[in-house]
Parts: sequence; structure tokens; C-alpha cells
Amino acid sequence: MKETNTSTLLNISEIPQPFDLATALTYMKENSEFVRCKSSTQDFYMFIDMQKRPAIVNGRRQFITVETISVFNQWGSITTNVNITDMLNEEYWIMRFDENGSPDWSDPNVAEIAETTGSED
Repeated sequence: MKETNTSTLLNISEIPQPFDLATALTYMKENSEFVRCKSSTQDFYMFIDMQKRPAIVNGRRQFITVETISVFNQWGSITTNVNITDMLNEEYWIMRFDENGSPDWSDPNVAEIAETTGSED
């Protein structure tokens, strides 16, 4: 399992957004980024979570590390139904958080325009 880079944040002003699922998975795995999927039918963010679980390995009980992808919606609930068809489109963005660590659910298209022009109008 490849080790995750936890010390360097991506410069989101240099990343072309939106991007595809393969790129989203790369950013999550290699840079510990939280990635948002926003389409006309769904809006959620996801991240890779490493969990230690007890397992039997070679006849002995020990902890193993398991990699899972957690998916949350705007209301903080786990998203259980994901439209796979939407996941094949370029509808992924780096998830934004405010200074308190709360998710920013504003339209990423508007936020991207504001960053490139220097305003939110």
C-alpha cells in the first residue's frame, strides 16, 4: 500500500477543475485530499480513511490497516446511494472548508470564477 502524503497540500489554483474519478482517487490517495462530486443529481464529498481492525492473520489475531472511502452529504449523513453513471463524468472538485473546518457547499463553478478573477460577482 502506497503511503499517503500528509504534509503537502495541493495548490488548488493550479489544478484544472472539474476533473475525473481517476484523478479524484489519485488526489485522495496521494495527497489526503477531500474530493467533492457535484452533478445535477447528487452532491457529496469523499475521502480515504485508514482504519485498524482486528483480523486473523496466519492463525493469529492482530490489527490490520484497512483503507475505506467515506462519503458524506450536505447534512453530515453517510451517502448510501450513489449514481454510478454520474461518477464517470468530470464532476469532481477539491472540497473546500471554511476556517472552522466546516464544508463549503457553495457552487464550485462560482468559487472557481471568483478565484481566477479576484471577486465573487
